[in-house]
Amino acid sequence: AYEVTYSGDLEFGQEAHINYNDLKLAWFDHTLKGLRSEVDNWSAVRIFTMGAGEGTVDENRRLKHGGRWRNEAGWPLDSTIPTSFHLRDGGGLTSDEPGFQDHPETSFIFDPLSPVPTIGGGISAGNPIMEPGGYDQRGDPSRFFGSKNGLRLSVRDDVVTFQTPLLEKNVEVTGPIEMHLWASSSAVDTDFTAKVLDVYPPSPDFPEGLDINITDSIIRA
Repeated sequence: AYEVTYSGDLEFGQEAHINYNDLKLAWFDHTLKGLRSEVDNWSAVRIFTMGAGEGTVDENRRLKHGGRWRNEAGWPLDSTIPTSFHLRDGGGLTSDEPGFQDHPETSFIFDPLSPVPTIGGGISAGNPIMEPGGYDQRGDPSRFFGSKNGLRLSVRDDVVTFQTPLLEKNVEVTGPIEMHLWASSSAVDTDFTAKVLDVYPPSPDFPEGLDINITDSIIRA
């Protein structure tokens, strides 16, 4: 499982392949034994950047998402440009600073007896109830625990979405992501989940488009 080139329904290509056992042995030889190994030539940071693939489907019905390994001098990256996005009325998501009066309220009703199913993500040892990786955020009772239909999660009444305009060029998102949420609830405790998605427009292989999970987090308050 360490040497596959996919995660969930995303195929990253042969450039993603890495022999994890060889990597660990090289590290131990260098650190514990003082031997020369490939670690001597490593940069301070090595990261894998997902995306920029063909966006078509492969023979295993996975999305050709693409990606590449690259070396960097430090973390956070020197080229990082912190960028804020703001939730807007009507479901918009823009980098424009909202005005003082531009703070409409958004509400929803959450039913703990019908929770939003978890579809992929950064999950460890959750199989088979929660499968890790990237997936179209669409229910599938045969694959995802808690799914009751094949609809997009975004159509649920207890899911609120905010989306940027269509991107005119490639945008890389690398580094820590924070969300500042102001919320209140009539319940004693409730869960709030924030999720960042890569939205693929409709295509011949995916006529309804795709909503691919990139990262998420949850808080109980």
